[in-house]
Amino acid sequence: MAKAKAQSVIQTDDDTLYYERCAGIDVHKNLLVVCMRIGRKTESREYGTTNLRIAKMLYSQLVFRKLTELLNRLLLSSPFCQSAK
Repeated sequence: MAKAKAQSVIQTDDDTLYYERCAGIDVHKNLLVVCMRIGRKTESREYGTTNLRIAKMLYSQLVFRKLTELLNRLLLSSPFCQSAK
């Protein structure tokens, strides 16, 4: 079984604590609201609840994840990103 990574907590100037990464989903009859926080950036998206809308949401997330993985691999293999020895 894989070990879970410890969650980082961010403390702001006014002593408010935030998890570095968290997400939530609010489900309504005709609407899904997805909120994500990564670092200090918060993003919220709304989606419809029909089968077609949910399929489009899942597909767009899959494409975004695959593009992010590809860009990370390209950037990490770039000679400009290699650490100097």
